[in-house]
Amino acid sequence: MRIMFVLALFVFNIFLSGFSQALAKVDSLKAQITTQSLSEQMKSYDEIADLLLDSKPDESLFYSRKSLAIALETENHLGLMRAYNNLGWYYLQISESDSTIFYLSKAINLGKKTGDNHSLLNSMTALSSALSKQMKYDSAILILNEALEIAGNMKSAPHLANIYAVLGNTFSSCDQADTAIALYFKAKEYYQESGNQRDLAVMLNNIASLMIHAQKHDYALELLNKAIDINTEINHVVGKMQNINNAAICYKELGLFEKAVNSLNLNIALTRSNNFTTDLAKSYTTMANTLSKMEHYQRARLYFDSSLFICNEMGIDYGIMINAIDLGNMYKNSGQCDSALVYFKKALKLIEPYNLNYEKSKILSGMYYCYKNLGVYDSALFYFEEYKIMFDSLKMVDVNNKLTELEGKYQQEKNLAKIASLNESIYREKSKHRLNIIYISTAFFLILFFLLARRYQARNKLLQARIIEKEKKSLEVELQSSQREMAVKAMHMAHLNELSFEVSQKLKDISQHVSSNNKEKINKLINNLDKVSPKNAWKEFETRFENVHKEFYEVLTELHPELTPTEIKVCSLIRLNMTSKDIAVLTNRSIRTIESTRTNIRKKLNLSPETSLTGYLLSI
Repeated sequence: MRIMFVLALFVFNIFLSGFSQALAKVDSLKAQITTQSLSEQMKSYDEIADLLLDSKPDESLFYSRKSLAIALETENHLGLMRAYNNLGWYYLQISESDSTIFYLSKAINLGKKTGDNHSLLNSMTALSSALSKQMKYDSAILILNEALEIAGNMKSAPHLANIYAVLGNTFSSCDQADTAIALYFKAKEYYQESGNQRDLAVMLNNIASLMIHAQKHDYALELLNKAIDINTEINHVVGKMQNINNAAICYKELGLFEKAVNSLNLNIALTRSNNFTTDLAKSYTTMANTLSKMEHYQRARLYFDSSLFICNEMGIDYGIMINAIDLGNMYKNSGQCDSALVYFKKALKLIEPYNLNYEKSKILSGMYYCYKNLGVYDSALFYFEEYKIMFDSLKMVDVNNKLTELEGKYQQEKNLAKIASLNESIYREKSKHRLNIIYISTAFFLILFFLLARRYQARNKLLQARIIEKEKKSLEVELQSSQREMAVKAMHMAHLNELSFEVSQKLKDISQHVSSNNKEKINKLINNLDKVSPKNAWKEFETRFENVHKEFYEVLTELHPELTPTEIKVCSLIRLNMTSKDIAVLTNRSIRTIESTRTNIRKKLNLSPETSLTGYLLSI
């Protein structure tokens, strides 16, 4: 969601850069209306409504309605479709989803009858965006797939590019980053084909943003540098600023702080000179986070304050929330846990209207860390539980701790009541016994204090033990997750190899029955398939396996040096509970060969028939 906010801000600033040109064309069209026929006026009203949609939506609505009135009067179906399309885009702009869907559905139905595929595709794209806002992603994707078929029949690179871009946004909204990246790459290809440099740069920036989120900063930088070159060439300042800001984030995460600061200083100068206040707030926040990572906390605080001032002045609640999260992290990292908790608590309130589970889990994790460092174990345990509920859906807050806390408070109140009663009896005693009673009372207080202190220490140790146990369970869950991921990755790579081989074989068979010209094209396709097939699949799997099970290979080879490399490979796959069939597919061998290898392994390991090979390998 945070990525989508950045992308939406980027698109918004792109529209601002063309604002003056649009207004000049609107004035020209208005001047011509008085001399035009009804059908020409209708077209002018449509064009004016379209040009004013982003800058003056209310005026756009006025001209859309004038166009609709003429279309209804003249029974012009093409005019009706375009008017409905403009009205749908207007209501999409002001986030009235029901009205958006109503008008765009009418426009689509008319578009299919009139054959105006250009307007039809625009309506389908807008309708899918409205459905995405309502989180009806399946319906949005269904419409966009239909639009893809129409655009494909038209062989229209610009329309195909736009549809793939919107599809990418839709999948990004529902947290399917891998699919979104693939779709953005498709859009990029079509923007290149149609020569649309500005939107090509937007796609590069979108892909880079998702790569940043996936911690692939080197590749993100490569894409961003290409986007910067394009935006510099076409003199697109807004796009260049967004690229530079994202590049600064990459430099910061890679530890290249000087480059990050230089990039951000350039960006701040550009945003100030062009009066882009919203982007300025974002650049201030990025600069503050960079300085915080450099441990320049006082300078970082100044930039946070500047960003917060802009966000408060412009009513950007999302920006206020992001700054609160980042301030909490800065104070946490600098060891000022009390101050960090102030901002984490503020962020926790501000985040409620948003569906930002990842950011919320980071807030809860930060609060757990701060309370733990401050020795407030009750609160630390509470926020640890909240964090795990959000991140892993494990279980609710530990009720037993609450009961223990209530029991402790009750016991303290009971003890205090006894002390008060004892004091009253002391005052009623005769003066000759007063000194003795004071001695007894003092001894009682000392014993009670000692017991309470011991109880408090024991309870703290119990809470600390529970926290350690939960952290241990969390690590076990992460380890199991890594094992499952490796198994899935391994099978995925195997299927890719198998599919690539099958396609290559079929193409070779076909090439025997075609002309020499077509045979050359088919051979080129076969070579391309060989290039993209994951030849280093096993090496990648082995690296991932060693990262999770660092000692496995070392211990296995030390205990059983007679095992061959192939047998060691099969052992690692057996340890992941993979069947002989799965291993055969992954290693391009027959099931019979794998069964034979398993038998040889059992012999070399000296395992009895009743001993499980998988169980033995898991014990290493």
